[in-house]
Amino acid sequence: MLEQNEFQQFVMAPANARYDYFIQRVTKSREVWVVLDSNNQIKLAGDEENKLVVPVWPFKESAQRCLEGNMEDCKVISISLEQFMDKVLLDMKKQGVPSSVFWNGRDTAIIDVDQLLFDLNWELSKNQLLH
Repeated sequence: MLEQNEFQQFVMAPANARYDYFIQRVTKSREVWVVLDSNNQIKLAGDEENKLVVPVWPFKESAQRCLEGNMEDCKVISISLEQFMDKVLLDMKKQGVPSSVFWNGRDTAIIDVDQLLFDLNWELSKNQLLH
């Protein structure tokens, strides 16, 4: 669990900094946090232009914070990084839906699936070289 000051620091950072943190955090923790709807499907959201996106977060607290008050029938869960990369991102690519990375209630980084996969694989390869 994050301490409150650490949580606030990440939540209030610019979208590109939160994206970089997301990549680093999920490749180390090996989990991604998503929201499930009442049918236990990954919840889609609309961006500023009302295009569908899949919101993802690096930790539970940030996802829960964004749910407060507007999605009572939803729940936050973690999925393995492997499942996220091998299944979820590939399904998103087939549907042409990008990811909304680390939305904080104000702004987000909208990232194309190919870019997200590239960045995750790059970070994973860097981590393997260090060990």
